[in-house]
Amino acid sequence: MRMPWRARVNKGTHESYEVCRDETRERFAVLLDTGAMSHSVDGQTMLRMSTAKLRRVMDAEGIAVLLRHDDTLRFHVVHGPIGEIRQAATIPLGQGITGWVAQEGKPILLNGNVYEFPRFNKIYDCLIGFSLRSMLTVPLKAKGSTVPGIVQVVNKRQGGFSEDDIELLLVWASMAGMALE
Repeated sequence: MRMPWRARVNKGTHESYEVCRDETRERFAVLLDTGAMSHSVDGQTMLRMSTAKLRRVMDAEGIAVLLRHDDTLRFHVVHGPIGEIRQAATIPLGQGITGWVAQEGKPILLNGNVYEFPRFNKIYDCLIGFSLRSMLTVPLKAKGSTVPGIVQVVNKRQGGFSEDDIELLLVWASMAGMALE
């Protein structure tokens, strides 16, 4: 697996290298901060602080962490215009993109027309209150086989989510899952 902080050098200009180096440094800093916070603050504070940084580094409009409670997922952290209404919602395991990721433990990346994806549940779209262009949802990982929750990042501001974004979010989700244990 390629690490999300490994710089990709675009042969050609010094400016391209500088941009890659700066992005790499920011992504690595998010992971270091998350690791440090997991040892010094409670899980909820760590999630709130690190997801705010993660949203900025991934250049996304919104980010949410949903944690598992029996057979449902509940919103625990929400940043961006996703809305306070969404925090009150619960999602059954297996329903929609979020429920499927939590049940199966596999990530889903959608760039383009999110609404045409077969697992997209239009009922939850009403709760969001804005148009989706891209979505990346990954399971939180912890010891054992049960997925304790998911993290979902929506609407990358420039282009769509990349393989580097998936890798960064998977590493972050593993760290967050272990911190919540």
